[in-house]
Amino acid sequence: MKSIVFRVHGARIGFVLASLLAFPLLAHAQARDSPFARGLAGFQTDLYAWMTPIAIIAVMVVGILAFAQRISGAMCAALIVGIVLVFGAPQLVVWVRDVFTV
Repeated sequence: MKSIVFRVHGARIGFVLASLLAFPLLAHAQARDSPFARGLAGFQTDLYAWMTPIAIIAVMVVGILAFAQRISGAMCAALIVGIVLVFGAPQLVVWVRDVFTV
C-alpha cells in the first residue's frame, strides 16, 4: 500500500517538475523576435505608409466639402475617429492591456 501512495505522489511531483521546466520554453514561444511578430511589425509599417497619404487626402477632401457646406458634422467626426483608430491602434492596445492588466 505504501508503494502505491509513493507512486501517485511521485507522479504528481514529476508532473509539477516537468511543467515548471516547460515554462521557459512556453515563454520563449511568445518572444518578441518571433517570425509572426516580425511579419506583423512589417505589415504595420506598410499599412502606415499607405494610410498616411490617404488620410491626408481624406482630410483635404472633407475640408473642401465642409467649406462648401456639403458634408454633415457626423461625417467629419467619423473621419476623425477613423484616423485616430488607424494611427493610434498600438497605443490603444497598450492602454487596454494596462487597464485590464492583461
